[in-house]
Amino acid sequence: MQNATTDGSQEWQLVKDPATAPEPKVSLTVSGADPNAAGWRPGPASVALALNEGVQADIEYRLGVGEWQPYSAPVQVSGDGETVLSYRAVVNGVPVENSGGAETIRIDATAPTVALVGGPTGDYTFGHDAAAPTCETADAVSGLASCTVTGGGATVGGHTYTATATDNAGNVSTAELKYTVLPWTVSGFMAPVDMAGAWNTVKGGSTVPFRFELFDGATELTDLSKVKSFSTASVACPGPGAVTDEIETVTTDVTGLVYQDGHFQQNWKTPKKAGSCLQVTMTAQDETKLTANFIIK
Repeated sequence: MQNATTDGSQEWQLVKDPATAPEPKVSLTVSGADPNAAGWRPGPASVALALNEGVQADIEYRLGVGEWQPYSAPVQVSGDGETVLSYRAVVNGVPVENSGGAETIRIDATAPTVALVGGPTGDYTFGHDAAAPTCETADAVSGLASCTVTGGGATVGGHTYTATATDNAGNVSTAELKYTVLPWTVSGFMAPVDMAGAWNTVKGGSTVPFRFELFDGATELTDLSKVKSFSTASVACPGPGAVTDEIETVTTDVTGLVYQDGHFQQNWKTPKKAGSCLQVTMTAQDETKLTANFIIK
């Protein structure tokens, strides 16, 4: 029952059967961004307080160790970190024992910082691989859950390392490191083989010398292992009007790959099947290729 006092304020009177009337109890409902398994929310929360049915009392709350305040509308909690919201029922200005409780609300709406440390400092030529970068990250609120580095590569072309940092609230930050692996420089095929789309004609069974050079930047490569393969493939012969050129020089040297006189040389014994057409390809370890077309007479 509610009575008016002499100063105009309201006063609650508990009129009840002590054996059956309920004690005041305050319940709490939190809405807003859902917490993850660790209890962290990625955004603000709204806290609603309510009395159990059939009682008359006031509700008070406080944030942290602050002053108790009268409750009239849902309390908004938005700051990063852990906030303890305490609540209780009050009758005639007197807190009711065991009528409330406390709820810890964890909020982390701030993504972690992340950076890649180490790794390639710029573009580089194939074969000069730098160690993979590492992840440098920090999170001042919920703390770090993980940081992983993915991507990268050592093949010729563009590559990207990506660092992905995740904090305990599920916030994610990324950082990227982009670089390009440059190919070796190849020179050739040299005479007597013609390139640029020309068709080399040669008598079947002849041995043709393929001469070429490989450079790692300004450094000439001489190691035979730098040549990955030397292959031939059957192709369709050209139609009338195709540019052809006779192989003027053949060799009697044994077939195979050597480095001599300042260049690589692959001696290739042509098949004896007249009228066949072939494409010959040298592939270096960096996948740089040289190709030449042949018509077997």
